[in-house]
Amino acid sequence: MAIAALLSVSAAASAIAQEAKIAPGDAVVTGFSGIAPSGDPPPPAGSPLDTFFIDLDGPSAQVLSFGALGGAPSEQLVNPAPKLILKARDIGQVFGIALDDGLGSPTPNIYLGATSAYGVHIARPNPAQPGKFLRLRKGHAEAQWMKGMFGEALAGGPGTIFKVDGQTGTVNVFATLPDNSGPGVGNVVFDKASKSIYASDLDNGLIHHIDSSGDIVASFDHGVAGRPAKGLAPVADDGKVMIISDPAFDTEDPSTSGYTQTERQVYGMAVNGGRLYYAVTAGQQVWSVGLRDDGSFAGDPRWELDVAGLPGSGPITDMLFDKSGRLHLAQRGTRKGSYNYAEFAEPGKSAVVRYKLEQPDDPATESRWAPMPDFYAIGKQEPHQNANGGIALGFAHDELGGIKSGTAGSMLWSTGEKLRTSIENEADPAAHNDVHGLQGNSISLVRPENVPPRQSYFLDYDGLFNDAEKAGHMGDVEIWQPVGDFARTPQKEFPPGYVPPFVDPPGELPPLPPKPGYDLNLKLTKYADPKDCFDWGASWRCHYSITVRNTSLEHSYFGPIRVHDELINLPAGSSIQVPQHPFPWTCFWVAAPNKFGCRRNAFLVPRGSVSFNVFVLVPKAAKRCRLTKIAEIRHPLGGSWNNTDPTDDVDDATANIPDPDCKPNLEKTKLKIKKWADPQMCWPLTGNEHFCRFKALVWNAGPGVFQHKLQVQDNPAVGTTAIFGGSWNCLPNGPGHLCTHQDDPLTLFPFEARMLHIGMIVTDEVARSHNCKIHNVIKIVTPHGAGHPENTVAVDDESSAFASVPAHVCDVPPIAQAVECPPGFMPQEGNCVQKNKKPDGLRPLVPPVTTVDCPSDMRKVRRSRVVALRRSGWQLIRLKGGQWCGRPGRTEPPTEVCPRDMRKIATNTVRRRRAAGWSVIRLPRGQRCGRPPVSVECPKGMRELSPQRAAQLRQRGWYMTRLSTGKWCGRRGDPIVELCPRSMSKVALSQVKRLAARGWKLTQLKSGQWCGRRPPVDTTPTCRKGEWTVTGPRTASRLRRAGYNVRQAGKRLWCVSGQPQSRPCPKGQVRKNGYCVPTSCPRGTTGTPPNCRRVVRPCPRGTVGKYPNCRRIVRPCPRGMIGRYPNCSRAVVPSRPSPRGCPPKTYRAQNGRCITLR
Repeated sequence: MAIAALLSVSAAASAIAQEAKIAPGDAVVTGFSGIAPSGDPPPPAGSPLDTFFIDLDGPSAQVLSFGALGGAPSEQLVNPAPKLILKARDIGQVFGIALDDGLGSPTPNIYLGATSAYGVHIARPNPAQPGKFLRLRKGHAEAQWMKGMFGEALAGGPGTIFKVDGQTGTVNVFATLPDNSGPGVGNVVFDKASKSIYASDLDNGLIHHIDSSGDIVASFDHGVAGRPAKGLAPVADDGKVMIISDPAFDTEDPSTSGYTQTERQVYGMAVNGGRLYYAVTAGQQVWSVGLRDDGSFAGDPRWELDVAGLPGSGPITDMLFDKSGRLHLAQRGTRKGSYNYAEFAEPGKSAVVRYKLEQPDDPATESRWAPMPDFYAIGKQEPHQNANGGIALGFAHDELGGIKSGTAGSMLWSTGEKLRTSIENEADPAAHNDVHGLQGNSISLVRPENVPPRQSYFLDYDGLFNDAEKAGHMGDVEIWQPVGDFARTPQKEFPPGYVPPFVDPPGELPPLPPKPGYDLNLKLTKYADPKDCFDWGASWRCHYSITVRNTSLEHSYFGPIRVHDELINLPAGSSIQVPQHPFPWTCFWVAAPNKFGCRRNAFLVPRGSVSFNVFVLVPKAAKRCRLTKIAEIRHPLGGSWNNTDPTDDVDDATANIPDPDCKPNLEKTKLKIKKWADPQMCWPLTGNEHFCRFKALVWNAGPGVFQHKLQVQDNPAVGTTAIFGGSWNCLPNGPGHLCTHQDDPLTLFPFEARMLHIGMIVTDEVARSHNCKIHNVIKIVTPHGAGHPENTVAVDDESSAFASVPAHVCDVPPIAQAVECPPGFMPQEGNCVQKNKKPDGLRPLVPPVTTVDCPSDMRKVRRSRVVALRRSGWQLIRLKGGQWCGRPGRTEPPTEVCPRDMRKIATNTVRRRRAAGWSVIRLPRGQRCGRPPVSVECPKGMRELSPQRAAQLRQRGWYMTRLSTGKWCGRRGDPIVELCPRSMSKVALSQVKRLAARGWKLTQLKSGQWCGRRPPVDTTPTCRKGEWTVTGPRTASRLRRAGYNVRQAGKRLWCVSGQPQSRPCPKGQVRKNGYCVPTSCPRGTTGTPPNCRRVVRPCPRGTVGKYPNCRRIVRPCPRGMIGRYPNCSRAVVPSRPSPRGCPPKTYRAQNGRCITLR
């Protein structure tokens, strides 16, 4: 089976090696590669910042597999496997991304543009150390680009565009923009129709047309040829360049970076409908220019729109069109210089918006686009404007996180910073708040939907957290979306790219480096994410996340980290899975198939952390309800200077399996406990002490569900100091400690377990007294296994284990002993022999040694006093004859020593010091140690605020951030545009009191605007004494007709009183059979008595008048006829000359008009 496993892993690795580097749905992401210390001391009069350079092995671009994200988007942190990592030593720093159509290959090629968006970093050769460099803040005659800036390994430069083969991952230089002095390439875009690449040049503002072979065919100058199309004055390039050899050049002053003027500066681009759309920085405008069939510029520039409502003045660095023709724009914060590698762009002032065309086009508006865009919420922190300037469309994902084929363009992925930071989870170290990477959400979720963006995926680019000071470290993103259908990722087994951990473990870890003068500590945290496992066909899939954090508030950790992970009570048929390349972790089996380890080199800033994910498949046939996994730090060792606290190196997590059979029952249960030393050998601490670690596992052996209080008694070896970890409360009790689980009662399903971590500090003297074998015993005391229904068998309630102190501690040289003999005998080889031997040769009886002297600095001790004196700190030895000798050591029990960077504080001052920002810890024996707050200044342009003032100013639109010390910093931001909640309308401040008195529901927005809603109709019963209620309208109507008094008191409530026929009928009604009915009017009339009126009959047809006085309608004779209708005759006019003034054949009428004769 082992050989088969090896063959399967080798075959999987071979198959993966042959796969393409990008698949449908995969994302290409760019970002800053990070930094690493050089290891050299700071130069004279320098600072530690001078020793940090670009991390050459950090990722400048990655291809991430989005094939399995573990579930539908619900604000979870996902960790997709990288399929290709392009390092800074190969391509330098890049921003813009373009994907072609493969140019005949089944997979697209990737184009990456060099950039200075992450700052300009320069250095010069170190004259004192050939081959090494000195970092520079300002220009110098010997200045050169820092390694990892522009891809020096491939002879790259500021204007280089790299091409990555999508099938093999090979990187080559595709094209180089001429005369680019350092600003770099804005963005790149591919035109499928002409197979051309277009690149924007930030140095001179030109848009270059590049053919498929990498040759620049033509260029378009917006400043000269584009602006006049809107009546703007042309702007030519001012000729400024970046000169790093000039002492006036400053890496923190963007004005010295040689960027062209903003009026001609082009950044983001997109091709749609035969036109190239591009964004101009000045005025945040979008323009377009036509493209001919061969990709050349048509020379017809057109202004499209001025982007409205953006939070800052930063450029639009990326754009795209969706299948509905809507234009999406991504903004990046204003460029900043940062010598400390923190902020490369202004934080909190960059958005992602969407424009749509006017339907129909409004001729009264200048632009054909809608005047206001739709906004997306990027980042959970208000005002949700944490974009970094990159966007891409991707496929939708199903409820298991798999790609839905045929759903191209359904998801919008955006690059951003601090995407999961929010007030509700900023204090939770496991929440991974400071995520710098990607946010993915449905393209339809524009504001006010998805605010905050809870229906989203979040992805961290470098796996480092608690780096809230960073801004602008992310770049662009593009996703391959081929046209048509493709094979979906199998959803009932692990997707490609996830394989068992590697078989061969890595090499030995390096030795511990010299102590630098301060202490560090690492803390491991493990949790199930999410708490419930997923339904995975015939199995359950459980997810776990492991995080290692640097708990120091002042110093950074740099070195290797090794973590072991173990699954307790592995069910048959289960398998542990980790990402094949959880970069930069390397994973390997420790004890297959339930224990493995992962290792990486890490640079952790104060409070920084790294993490990786673990997945477990559990067959449903195993009938498990919970699954517990344990993780621990194995390097650096707990107690060493770079990991001082060994008690927080171990953590466990339990995932819930939502099996419908997992329900509490009334069957009895049986508890078992097991204890072991892990590792078997204790490791040295500072001084003459060693640390021994034990683990105790309590589990429910079934068949029922355990629900009871759980207590165990742990008895450590005499003379040792015990430390306990995990979710237990341990108090001294007799010879040991009584530990009670924090959950009371505790629920354990069959085979579910709880772990107790026990550490022992052992001095060399105590180790020698135990012959270097440290014994530890543990026993279940509640519920006691003596017929208790929750613990029916007592035989498995106790367990013990031994840990070994290194043997050299117990190798004590023998003490020279003085032997005294009685008279007639002399000492010889430790015995007494007779001076004169008897002649018969019989050996005389040798008496026992009467006295044995203790060493000069010790005195004899009775055996009955040994235990008590050892506890009080005496140093004791035992001679060969059994005699005990000792000398006083510490006259008091060992005192606890605070860590190096802390000092002892009184217990009654803990609360006051914590309120003042102190970091306070409690040692196992109760001693409190504290460290004063670290002075951390607010970022430039921000000022310190109290928590109360920060909450008030945030409502007024201020931008707030909270430092790792708890200090709040803020600066004035843009006003927040808020809308009233649904069903509410705006209310003037002058109307608030009046409407509140009328019962209106009023609320005030953060901006101060009041909103209100009319009070609801009161439907409470209001019937008076003596009335009864009726809820049906028909019943109320019948009762009213029967003579009862009925009144309506609510929406569906009537109050009834009185007796039938107790009141007269209304006027015009009479009572019949107990009911009031209307009387009828006489025949020939209509209405209701007494209001009766005669029925008016209409006159017959052809008559007019009022019946019976009707008269026939008299029609006039037609024109030119005389008489009475129907007796009409033609008028005969005698022939006579026309009157004066009338034309011939006419006559003059009485009114003086001339009428023609007929």
